[in-house]
Amino acid sequence: MEDGLVSDLETANSNIALPRFNQKNSGVMVKKVVFIMSLPLSTKIISDFYIREILDEGIEVEYWNVAEILFKKTYPTPEGNLKGVGSCTFRFLSDFKKAIFKSDKLTTVFIPQITYDYRSFKIFRIISKANCCTFFFARGALPINPGKKRSDFLKLLNYRLPFKLASKISQKIIAFYLLESKKRGWIKPHDVLFAAGSKAPQVIGVGGKLDFGKGKVVPINYFDYDVFQSEAAKESVPSQNYCVFLDEYLTRHPDFIALGIPLVDEQSYFNHLNNFFASVEKALNIKVVIAA
Repeated sequence: MEDGLVSDLETANSNIALPRFNQKNSGVMVKKVVFIMSLPLSTKIISDFYIREILDEGIEVEYWNVAEILFKKTYPTPEGNLKGVGSCTFRFLSDFKKAIFKSDKLTTVFIPQITYDYRSFKIFRIISKANCCTFFFARGALPINPGKKRSDFLKLLNYRLPFKLASKISQKIIAFYLLESKKRGWIKPHDVLFAAGSKAPQVIGVGGKLDFGKGKVVPINYFDYDVFQSEAAKESVPSQNYCVFLDEYLTRHPDFIALGIPLVDEQSYFNHLNNFFASVEKALNIKVVIAA
């Protein structure tokens, strides 16, 4: 690969590259990487976005949380922290704008890991006006099931109420404006995209295919596959018969907070689960393994 901000780092068990930041890009020194997120810094984010590896390259890392700008919500106490990462929470768009324009664009890479939609438009507009170099990890969404196609008659029934029709029209207008903003250059496409799977463009948001048409695409693994490879060598499978419970973190899921969905009470949740698992293990003579 040519000398640049991105180079291939081969894994032990796969020929898919993991991203790594080099110090030079045509003579320009990369001194800082700024993550722009709508989630608090956690141990999973530190792992999934290779923050330790970036620090090991001698590059400064800052973590900007813009959740309150996007959703007007606050989050629980972050799960993790990492020495060397400067964290900042923005409550006002004006403060975010000042921080962007104050940054050295020649030595800083920005990773706005937020979906491009009507809520984040102003953030991406500020980033575009400042002509920031941006990277994006397009590997955070699962394939979407389109479901059964509705007949034209059912679609017509869906528009039976005036407010519903108005909502549909407004959504179309907003989506058109967001897409046109990218086409006309008002919103700058990402310079580099770390992509996993054929659905990667959808993760970006509106006009994701435009980004893939203009930016440099670097294939990487999906989160779970990386975890699988690291855990595959460990003998952690019980010798006896077992079943697996997939825990979705219902008690403190950050997506629920962002969307205003009530959280499940922790004590009640875990008490009920433990009682149920005990009953399952006793009745079926199997072990319940929790995949958190």
